[in-house]
Parts: sequence; structure tokens; C-alpha cells
Amino acid sequence: MGVRNETGYNRQSSIGDVNKDGWLDIAVGCDNIGNAQDGLPYSRLYVFQPNGNRFEDGTFIDIGETDLVPEFGGFYHDPNKDKAGPGITLRDLDLLQSYHVDVREPLLPYSPGEYAQGIFSWKNLLAETGAFKFHRIADNGLAEYGKLKYNKEKQLYEPVAIGPGLPYISVADVDNDGRLDVLAVGPSDPGWSPRAEYVSGRFWHDLSDLKFQHATTEAGLDALNWTYREWFKFWNLPIPPNLQNWRPLRQGYQGQPGAQQISPLDPRFYAADAVFADFNNDGWVDWVYVDRRESQTARYAVLFLNNGNGTFEPTKAEISGIDASGIAAEVVDLNNDGLLDLVFAADPDNSGGPYGGAMDRYQDKVFLNTGALGGRAHHWLGLRFSGISDAELVGARMMIYDQRTNQMLGMRAMASNQSYKSGGALDAHFGLGKNDRVNITINLLDGKSLIFSNVESGRLLDLNLQTKTMNVVKGR
Repeated sequence: MGVRNETGYNRQSSIGDVNKDGWLDIAVGCDNIGNAQDGLPYSRLYVFQPNGNRFEDGTFIDIGETDLVPEFGGFYHDPNKDKAGPGITLRDLDLLQSYHVDVREPLLPYSPGEYAQGIFSWKNLLAETGAFKFHRIADNGLAEYGKLKYNKEKQLYEPVAIGPGLPYISVADVDNDGRLDVLAVGPSDPGWSPRAEYVSGRFWHDLSDLKFQHATTEAGLDALNWTYREWFKFWNLPIPPNLQNWRPLRQGYQGQPGAQQISPLDPRFYAADAVFADFNNDGWVDWVYVDRRESQTARYAVLFLNNGNGTFEPTKAEISGIDASGIAAEVVDLNNDGLLDLVFAADPDNSGGPYGGAMDRYQDKVFLNTGALGGRAHHWLGLRFSGISDAELVGARMMIYDQRTNQMLGMRAMASNQSYKSGGALDAHFGLGKNDRVNITINLLDGKSLIFSNVESGRLLDLNLQTKTMNVVKGR
């Protein structure tokens, strides 16, 4: 089908109908680990070319390296053009990709010694111009550009332009204004892998029309950049005895040669994923911060509860019940009880025993939501969809409104990937707080808008989007 991409270090895909022809297209984010030759930065945007009505008769064509999506994809052996990043997201038909590079070796003869980092954004001009073409945006408050350059004398990669190297992107409407806000996370340890800016998380508020505002502090998310020393204090945990009098040891150290080794308590999370969901059904989207680090300093993923105004508070493990972490997470109502559960995928071959950690922390885990955070005291609604194809459903927007005041209570965008290493079903869950009846509006990519009025809460529903009928799967 033309999507093998055997020359790239493929890390994430995102699926959407970018040219609105009724066929799904595929964006692929490729990483760069070690140097420019080990993991090729060869991201792709495959646009499907149909040949009749049978999908199997068509093929995919990569439009990267073309004027249709400038400065995206390709592999040029040119540090001003090559960009690597695993995080890639298609939402509202527009394109968002994170860029970073993990380089730890001394400069090799064939390495460029210069690497781009940051967040890059492209706007799809199809709706505005009628022509399918992307435009690179550099001044929308979200797009940031950083750059590393190797200093041969110091044997260090140093920043020559400041911008975050945050590879993992998640999006959600955190303040119920109908717009998708952006959260990016990633590892940020000096000495392990250099960054043009050492932050492990950043949050942007969507102002509409692909304009954003950096709002990490305003959203109460300064804890994104806490060190383990600060997290141990938050968790009320004692410092492990062998770390209380820690001294640097060079033997076996894997950091870049000229870097100074730091205490294991001084790095931040090896942030690997962030997943949004309304865990307590109060009508406001919360999120879980996942740490994949393989060491005794790593303890728990952290649940950030939404305060109801677009700001967040981190919770301790004894409150959230989350006493593990992993390399990726996904949210789903596993038992259809109206409470969203949490699944962690671990990386045991790369974790646990050899690092002195508790091995059971690095196993796949399922955390069932008990409702102890308030979920059973609030109303909820689960939505599944039928009557149309997945290609028609991907990219649709589901909006819930108060049945009496018509105030928006939440929005969900249908997508193949929710965050980095995970994906879920094309369904939607809404916490409704005290609202027991709502109106639902569904906007499809083909311009159709469907309304379901006076819908009772506390049920899992199948909405047939062809017949505009509603069937109860579970509930009253």
C-alpha cells in the first residue's frame, strides 16, 4: 500500500482525512536516537490515492518534501532541514509535530552536530482556499524552535536557539470552550540527553484559529517541571538511604562525555505520556502524568484533577490510588459502569531489577475506577456511534450542552490516537456533574450537523448517525 517507510525510525501514527475525499490518510512521526544515521528523521504524510471503490486497489503517496506540506518530512543530511520527532497529531485536519533528538555520543564524522528541537505547526488551507495545501506556522504561540550544536572543545551539545525538546503531545478541551488545548511532555535530564531548553512539560491554551497562549503556570502545572526531590516531598516519602549521601561515579555513566553527573534526585520525570479524561465525572477533563524512568526514584504516575476552571491540582497516590507507572497509558470504561479506568503499559525489558527498583512497578497494570474521587455522585454519558464508516467519524466533534441553558459542558474530538503510544475506540465519555439531561451536537467532516435533544444521563448509548436514532446499550 506504499506505507512501509523502512528507512525511518517510525514511532507514532495519526490518522485523518486531510483532503476530505472520504478516505483516511496517515501521518507518521519518526524519531532520531543517537545521531543522524542511527534513527532517520523521515516523517511522512501519506495521502490515499483511490483507484475505484475498493480500498485494496488504491495506494498511499507521501507528500512530505513537497510544496503541499513545506518543511515537513524528508531526509536531507542537512541540519537546517532534518527534524526528528515521534509525536505527531492530526486534529481538525491540521498537522502538529514535536521535534527532539536524543544524542549522547561524541560527534561522529558523519553526524551534522546540529539538531532542531521544538513544536512545529501546519495549517491546512483547504477550508479557506478550496485547495489542499498546508502552510507552516511559526508565530501562533505554540510553534517553538530550538537548536543544539556540538561544541568540540567542551564535548557537549549546547543550545544556539531556545526551544523545548518535548516529544509527546496530547490534546483536550480542558475548559469546556470547544477548543483543543495542547500539552507536551518529555524527558529533560542534563547529561543524559541534551535539550535546547530543559523543561519536561509545557501547556498551551487554545485561543481559536490555531492561535495559542503558553499557560503552564496559569493552568497550575508548574509541577510538570518538579525534580524527584520535590516529588518525594509532595509524596511524603523519605529519601532512600543510599541517595542521602550520594556522590558522582563516572564508571558506567551513560551521559554525554562533557556533562556533569547529577544526583538521581535532581532529574525530572522521564515523562513518557499524558492522557486526558474526566475521571470523577464532574464535567471537567483531568489528566495523568506518566513517568517511565527505570530507577528507585520513580514511584507513581500522577493524577492531576481539574479544579473546574481549567486549572489543575496534582494528587497523592493515597488519593488517586495510582501506585505504579509505565511507558504509556490509555483510558477506557472497561466494565461500562460509567467510570473511566486506566491502563498502563510497562517496559519490563528496560526496567526494574537491574536498576534496583521494585519489579512489580514495571508490569502492565489496570486500575479500575472505584468512584471514590466523586465519580458515582455525578452524572455521566457514554456514546458509541454507528451508521457511518470510521473514515467519516474520524475528525468529528461531539459537543454536549446543558439542556436548560444551552451552555457547553464539554467537547470531544474523534481521533485514532489519544496520546503517544496508545489508541482507543472511536467513542466518547462525558462527565456531566449535576446535569441529568443534555443536548448533543455532532459535527461531521462532510459538513453535516446532527442534534440529539433532551438526552437522559447515566447511560451508554449507540447513536446511529445515518438514521439519527438512539439505542440504549446499557442503562435505563
